[in-house]
Amino acid sequence: MTIKKPLMVTIQPFTCKPSCIANRDKYKERQKTLKFEFSIDKDSEFIEFDKSLIDWSDDLQYITIYIGYKMNIRYIRITQTAEWPLYFKYINIYQRKFPYLIVATRIDGFGSRIFALLNAMYLAFKLKSKYGFTWNSILNSPKSINELDEKYIFTQDYLKKYSYTDSVIHRSFPRFSFYGSFQELEYYPTERYGFYMPNNQPLNKHFTDFNDNEYRACLNKSFYDIGFNDSIKNAIDIAKKLSDEFGEFECIHIRNGDCIDELINFILRSDVNGRIFPLELVNILLNKLSNNKTIVLFSPDNSADLICDIIKNKSIINSANLFATQTAHELNSIEHIVFDLVLMSKSSAIYSRKATTYSLLASYIGNTKLEYIDNLFDKNEIISLIKTSYLDYSDNRFKIAKFAYLIYIMMQNNHPDLETTVLDGYNQTDFGIFLAEYLSYLLKNKSIDKANFFIKKLNSIDINNMFKYLNPQNQNQ
Repeated sequence: MTIKKPLMVTIQPFTCKPSCIANRDKYKERQKTLKFEFSIDKDSEFIEFDKSLIDWSDDLQYITIYIGYKMNIRYIRITQTAEWPLYFKYINIYQRKFPYLIVATRIDGFGSRIFALLNAMYLAFKLKSKYGFTWNSILNSPKSINELDEKYIFTQDYLKKYSYTDSVIHRSFPRFSFYGSFQELEYYPTERYGFYMPNNQPLNKHFTDFNDNEYRACLNKSFYDIGFNDSIKNAIDIAKKLSDEFGEFECIHIRNGDCIDELINFILRSDVNGRIFPLELVNILLNKLSNNKTIVLFSPDNSADLICDIIKNKSIINSANLFATQTAHELNSIEHIVFDLVLMSKSSAIYSRKATTYSLLASYIGNTKLEYIDNLFDKNEIISLIKTSYLDYSDNRFKIAKFAYLIYIMMQNNHPDLETTVLDGYNQTDFGIFLAEYLSYLLKNKSIDKANFFIKKLNSIDINNMFKYLNPQNQNQ
């Protein structure tokens, strides 16, 4: 059987439903003997769709043909290959409403998940497609994410339209890896369901015709188009109101004790250490910035509280205390995260470490200048300043953060005081991973004699503490 009327169909990546077939109830299985072919114009030969691309619905009422890239088709031919009759009532041919579905699939922190969602929204805008997201709690998700299900973050209508939590795989790898122009992306082979979007960084490196101003404007609009629930929208509105009252202000995003709580076994790994912002470094930065500017401190732990108590400057404000001045409502974890994100995005400058996605996201939402503290000081200068800085606090997490920061940058530069700093950090914190990582550092650099000499300095308790962290079974992988 052949469709006689010429038909121009543009089949784009993802799912195409070219056949809705109504047959009589008996012998439905016979429909699977049909052959489906296409031709690009009247003079071209017909080419059969590979059977691996064809899926029949459970009730055999329609088929779905999965095409991995954009195609222009003039004719579709459906041929009966068996001898028995099929008793068709009708055959309808459809084209998908959207050529792609781009689904954000991050499984880690809120900032990373929202950045991936905004990237999915941006690609959907560029490709005139549909976006969606997954939002699940997994064992390794941060505590703030595990506390709340998506139904407590987004409206029911938004979830109905855009949530694929129950139908699409949640993953952060592999990343969206395309490189080329947006037009070339339309012909880029995709996975069966379009594109996964686990990327939590700007997409500028993926496109030759990328427009940064357009991207930032799209992310700003898209963020406020997300269907957050009423309580989160209220937190957003209060952040906007406060930013108007402040006028111009700068902010510092401090990651410290929270990294120690959640990622303690990985604090000398670059992607984790690159988030740590020791209290001593915050104090040094504040001394550099002090010109009676309003500076708001953001931290997911009590780092900002400690700094404000130590410095006692009315121009330096802890963001955690701001929401309470506007309402009696107590923020839950996600509301607080969104409140901080929006307020941070309204600042004139954000100071942070390089590996924090959250401050990067705020800078793109608000088109705000982002300054990495790593670029403001010479490495040797900052080591000297931190080692000679004294802040009075007892929380061991902040001591661990300080020495983790120092030891990491000393390792990168083969600093002559590295071993002294490792031993000092261990003695002040009783944190055996400093010993383990230093020994690993010596062995990687083939400093065997130095490694033997270092081990001889340690007593049995030190050795046990060190090997506890060298044992893979004790790592939170």
